[in-house]
Amino acid sequence: MLLIMLRIVWLFLSIILFYLNRFGECDDVNLPA
Repeated sequence: MLLIMLRIVWLFLSIILFYLNRFGECDDVNLPA
């Protein structure tokens, strides 16, 4: 149950970081490969 919640949170954060990186507001944010 906890692992599923962590995956959902990680996916949510990844999408937010992706859009922030796409707009070019945060260039110093490095997404894990």
